[in-house]
Amino acid sequence: YHLTDAGEELAPIVKAVGVWGKRWAGAPGREDLDPSLLLWDMHRRVPHEHLPDTRVVVHFHFTEPRLPHRDFWLLLEPDEVDVCYEDPGMKPDVTVVTDVGTLTDVWMGDRVLADAMRRDELELRASPRLRAAFPRWLGLSMFAGEPRVR
Repeated sequence: YHLTDAGEELAPIVKAVGVWGKRWAGAPGREDLDPSLLLWDMHRRVPHEHLPDTRVVVHFHFTEPRLPHRDFWLLLEPDEVDVCYEDPGMKPDVTVVTDVGTLTDVWMGDRVLADAMRRDELELRASPRLRAAFPRWLGLSMFAGEPRVR
């Protein structure tokens, strides 16, 4: 998928509306968060230049019992990132256990990943090498640097 020339010309306007929304609309309510949309957005922002030379399977397990689907996967490959809404049948190299709100806050730049881990709000199960690499694979939202007006 690529934007047409008309879409490219509209991109700064769409981004400006997103910046305005982050600053002024406030954070969505926890009950409004959708893990499938979150993972879809996250997969589009993974920085390929930081990915390893081999495939890495990242399993996300969300802790809210109310969710109809609590497990999602990102397949990280050197040239491609896929999001899976069903178990891809591959052993995960990394498992992230958290609630949707915490991961959304991290992805939106409202909370630091290391702080969420230190507070036991997000658990990262992986080898020491992959634990160290994971933060570089987590491309944040394009609005992550925008402050919210309190």
